[in-house]
Amino acid sequence: MKKLYLLPQDGQYYKANLHCHSTVSDGRLTPEQLRDAYRAEGYSILAITDHEVGVDHSDLNLPDFLMLTGYEISVNPVGTDYVREKVCHINLISSRPDYTKQVCYDPTHFNDYLRKSLRPEDIPEETYTRSYSPECVNEIVRQAHDKGYLCSYNHPTWSMESFAEYGQYKGFDMMEMVNNTSTVVGYDECNSHAYDEMLRAGRRLSCTCTDDNHDAFPLGDPKNDSFGGYIWLNALALDYDSVIESLRYGDFYASAGGPTISELSFDGQKVRLVCSGAREIRRISNLRSGMLSFRPGEGELLTEIESGLTDEESYFRFQLVGPDGKCSFTRAYYPDEMEQAFKKL
Repeated sequence: MKKLYLLPQDGQYYKANLHCHSTVSDGRLTPEQLRDAYRAEGYSILAITDHEVGVDHSDLNLPDFLMLTGYEISVNPVGTDYVREKVCHINLISSRPDYTKQVCYDPTHFNDYLRKSLRPEDIPEETYTRSYSPECVNEIVRQAHDKGYLCSYNHPTWSMESFAEYGQYKGFDMMEMVNNTSTVVGYDECNSHAYDEMLRAGRRLSCTCTDDNHDAFPLGDPKNDSFGGYIWLNALALDYDSVIESLRYGDFYASAGGPTISELSFDGQKVRLVCSGAREIRRISNLRSGMLSFRPGEGELLTEIESGLTDEESYFRFQLVGPDGKCSFTRAYYPDEMEQAFKKL
């Protein structure tokens, strides 16, 4: 029987954090300390995305650990009360480890400390005046794509944004389903509703769980913000090009400590999901008829489900709830693309 694997089976799965801050900006740990800490926790990939400044950390690579190059760009209102205002933050992941050129460079978004970390050769001749508007966000994404960056929409709950704002954003490759730092601080930063709103508006993007850690509290402290959000990424090899390609195609699933997924496949009629024990698996869709909840008997856990496709649904995705309430999330999958790919097998 033919089978289309929605989560690939021909590579290896690597644990990755795609949002992290170091002493290059406002984090407390050096890049080397972060690498060592994540490696000790079983991670294989780390993107240090310091505020406004991209740095090539490939000198910290090890045979079993890969550093990704990126940075976090902010679109903040100017001259207002920052703690009360909506903002938009975007992570840029470079498609090349040595490429750190600035996108939409606005000097007003740099303090003296950040300016010291910025290489002169990364500063473009022309500056760009950022404004908190959909037009500005979309222009940043457009220019970032032109320069080879992947773009992630960060922590909409912490940013205090709603569909009135993110419903106008276009072109994001992924968005944060869970942001661990926001959760540790006290925000309800599980953005399932925001993700579905974007999907139902026709946006096609993946979802991630990240840390966004600054490590203001020591590792191991209950208030420390490391090791709470990650993705399991399938890549043919632990090298830069393979990992970027997998990120681009959405060959991963996101987790905030929830169940692991060993298979997600389509046989032309039904989708099969195999996982470690879950107390609930939610199938989420743009149609009410596609919204399902799978639950085991009392005292049992689910390890496998099957689900058919619903006519006229534009996407579906799964949320897995573990025995302790922690969740994992697949990205959205699109029946039109699945059926076309299945016919080519």
